[in-house]
Amino acid sequence: MCFTGATSDAFDYEAVLNIVYKTAKKARKAWHDFPRDVPCTNTGGEVVPERLLVPWERGRDVDR
Repeated sequence: MCFTGATSDAFDYEAVLNIVYKTAKKARKAWHDFPRDVPCTNTGGEVVPERLLVPWERGRDVDR
């Protein structure tokens, strides 16, 4: 599971704190929104269930 954030100025203390807060908030929300999946972000920044890691009982239903 990976959640990332970015800022245009890594030396701006407030900007770094802000992006860390927003990224942590997104990860916490995903934890609650996907209780039976492993959430991650796609290339568009949208939170989605990880396709390679699924609960054991759904393992046979995964697209190959």
